[in-house]
Amino acid sequence: MKIISSESKIAQFYSQYPFPNVPLKRKSDIYQTLIYRLIYGLTRKYLDKYKKVKILDVGCGTGETDLGLANGKRNILAIDNNIKSIQIAKQRAKKFNKKIQFKQYDFVKNSLPKNHYDFIYSIGVLHHTSEPEENFKRLVQSLKVGGYITIGIYNPYGSFKVRLKRGILKLLAGDDFEKKIEIYRKLFYRRPLTLQEKVAVADAFANPYRRYYTFEQLLGWFEKNNIGYLDSVPPIELSKNLKIIREVIKKIISRKRITLMDIWQKVTYENSSKKWERAKLLTTLTQLSWVPIGRGELINMVGRKIS
Repeated sequence: MKIISSESKIAQFYSQYPFPNVPLKRKSDIYQTLIYRLIYGLTRKYLDKYKKVKILDVGCGTGETDLGLANGKRNILAIDNNIKSIQIAKQRAKKFNKKIQFKQYDFVKNSLPKNHYDFIYSIGVLHHTSEPEENFKRLVQSLKVGGYITIGIYNPYGSFKVRLKRGILKLLAGDDFEKKIEIYRKLFYRRPLTLQEKVAVADAFANPYRRYYTFEQLLGWFEKNNIGYLDSVPPIELSKNLKIIREVIKKIISRKRITLMDIWQKVTYENSSKKWERAKLLTTLTQLSWVPIGRGELINMVGRKIS
C-alpha cells in the first residue's frame, strides 16, 4: 500500500483550491485584504525601520500579503509548493505592476540559504507539514541575526468550533473534499457558494491535514531557536486585551462604527512595551476565551533572532 505524505496531500488539495485567492479588481483592494492588514499590522513597526530589506515569504499562496508589502525598497522572494497558486500570484503582480519574485519551491525538501533574510513570513503553513517544529528551525537558520520571523499557526482553543465541524464532516464524507464542501454548504449556507466562499470553506473544513499548537508551545519553539518573542495577534497579553475592550466600549458609547481590525492595529502599534504576562494561567485563560467567540483560530507571532 502506497503511503501518501501529508505534504503531498496538501499539494493536491491546494491545486484544487488555491488559497486565499481573494478577488482583486483594483490595486486598492490589495490593501483591504484581511491577510495583508493582519500581517502588516503585526510587523510594520519592525519592517518600516529598514531602508532596504530582504523578505522571504514561505507558503505565499496566491500572494495577497506580498502584493501589499511590495515597494521599491523591499526585495521579496515568495515561495509556494503549489504551481497554480504561483501562477495566480504572478498574474496579479504583473497586473498591478508589483516587483515580486514568485517561485514554485518546496522548502521542506530543498534547502534555504543560511543567515540570508532580514524578514521571514510563514503564515498558515507549518501546521500543514509533517514536522512543523523542525521546519520552523530551518526557517530560523535562514534568518539573519537581528532579523524578524513571523509565523501563523492554528490554535487548539480558537479552532475548537472548526475542529468540531471538521470531525462531523469527516464522519459524513470521509476524505472526499467535494463531498465535505457540499455537506457544509447544505447545512450552513443553503445556497450556491461564490468562488471565494468555496475556497474559504475548503481551506477550513476540507483541508486534509492540519495540526494545532498553543501559544506556550510556540513560545517554546521561539526560545529553543533563540527567537525573542515580540508580539502576537490575537494578542495573548491581558493588558492588550483590556485595552481592546476599552476601545470597543468607547466606540459603542460614541456610536461610532466598530472595526476590530482597526482597534487591534491601534493598540498594537501604540504599545512599545516588550514586557508581557508570562504566567501560564493568564495565557491559558486568554486562549480559553477564544473558544466561545470563535476568535484566535490562527495565532500569529512575531519574534527577533537574538543569536
